[in-house]
Amino acid sequence: MTRKTTMILGATLTMAALFSCTPNIDDPIPVAAPSIVSTSPSDGAQDIEGDKIDIVITYDQNIRCSLKNQALVSIEGEELGSKAGGASIEKVNAYMAELRVGVIGLESGVKYTLSVPEGVVEGFREMQASAKSVKISFTTKKVEKPIDYELN
Repeated sequence: MTRKTTMILGATLTMAALFSCTPNIDDPIPVAAPSIVSTSPSDGAQDIEGDKIDIVITYDQNIRCSLKNQALVSIEGEELGSKAGGASIEKVNAYMAELRVGVIGLESGVKYTLSVPEGVVEGFREMQASAKSVKISFTTKKVEKPIDYELN
């Protein structure tokens, strides 16, 4: 073989090897859905004080939550088997790997459950499944109301 033929053959084989190893950009690889690493407060926490709280759900990767999906996050309270009113979602923010939910209007001695439905939290990558639903329950500290004695 001549030197010119060897160089052409070598260049052809190198090009074939490079193009056969390049992934097809039209077929992105599916990426796992974001999964929860931790919550604050933890599920089942008791004696939470105050009338407001920021609930933080930390995922294993960066997340996003559209304005439309933020409206699907909800809070419910139960007091002795009946619905307790007053608590509401003030804000829902997704930043990096954290979903931060601000809850206001908490009442004393009530068990609350925060619900984030499936599909509300999404990863940033293309072809990525949405995060599964999550429910976090916590109970506020029971504060006895002072007795108001009328002095005559």
